[in-house]
Parts: sequence; C-alpha cells; structure tokens
Amino acid sequence: MEAYSPVHKMQVLVSMSRINGLRVWYMHEGNCGSCSEEKGCRRFLEAEASERGIELRKEDWLLPPTQLVLKVFSKYFGGSKVA
Repeated sequence: MEAYSPVHKMQVLVSMSRINGLRVWYMHEGNCGSCSEEKGCRRFLEAEASERGIELRKEDWLLPPTQLVLKVFSKYFGGSKVA
C-alpha cells in the first residue's frame, strides 16, 4: 500500500508478509553505504522478493536499498519515487 507520512513529509510503502510482518518503508534517498541498517534492509528486501516470487538480477543487488525497494515493490504501487 502506498501512503504518506505527514510527520516525515514523505511517501511510504506499507507491506505485509509472512516473513517480515507489517513493515513501513520510508521513500527517501538515504546514505546506505554508511548506514548501520543497510544489511538489515537488504535482508528485508531479499525476503520480500523471495516471498513474492520476484526475481532480481545480479546488478539489482548492487543498487542501494533505497533504489532496490523500487525494484521489489514496483508492481504493487503506482510509481512512488525516492525523495
């Protein structure tokens, strides 16, 4: 589901899965390379893609999580952009 966070003034994606439960992904351009959560984000996205039967190419895994999320969820939302 697409949504908007008025508190953070940005688009969010809300997902529900067996593996990850209910999650909110804030659509922002982060500094993934220096973020302590990058590995966790990648595990989350890998599980989401696997559970939804979404095949990702090797080059997709080179993307930062803030862009990889668009690949994983692109068929479920109307084209939210990372801010």
